[in-house]
Amino acid sequence: MPIQTPKVWVNLMTSKDVNKVQNEVKKASEKTLTGAVKAWCQLFKSGKEINEILKDNDIKVDKTVAPALIALAKDKEIVIQLCKEILPRVDETFCAYKEIERVYLDKQDQDKNIKLSEDKVTEISITGKAHKRFGYNEPVEYEGGVYYEMFNGSDKRIVKCAVPIKRYTFSLIAKCVTYYLTHPKNER
Repeated sequence: MPIQTPKVWVNLMTSKDVNKVQNEVKKASEKTLTGAVKAWCQLFKSGKEINEILKDNDIKVDKTVAPALIALAKDKEIVIQLCKEILPRVDETFCAYKEIERVYLDKQDQDKNIKLSEDKVTEISITGKAHKRFGYNEPVEYEGGVYYEMFNGSDKRIVKCAVPIKRYTFSLIAKCVTYYLTHPKNER
């Protein structure tokens, strides 16, 4: 008598579901510098063609830097350390800059002016007493509170404030690594 096996219906994941899971994992790793660097290093250990990796992940680097970038990706701790040295920060919090005010100088364009309320600026910004720009720069002390940057163009004035980095993207890590590899201080 033949052995009867129960019929089991398995719900296989569609490629769309797999992509959703991969995107969620990537988003979760982007929340911390360590997680993002770990994912970055894994990316280059995958064995994929370098140009394919760069294109698939929208990483823009000079092709002459790519071999050194791959070699550097083998050591997660070094990449974390160099990102910590290079990223901008207010006190000890890594920061990005968010536009909070845009004022057009031409009276015809003044309907495009934008300005966030002080409450909203306070809600999103980082407060501190020292700001360090991107790169190998020393922190510069300021009066304290919210750190602002102003840009005066020929047609408009833009004010940005420092906000905490919410996502450590591959592009951000690539920017740090490229800066490190091309900086005269690190000539080999």
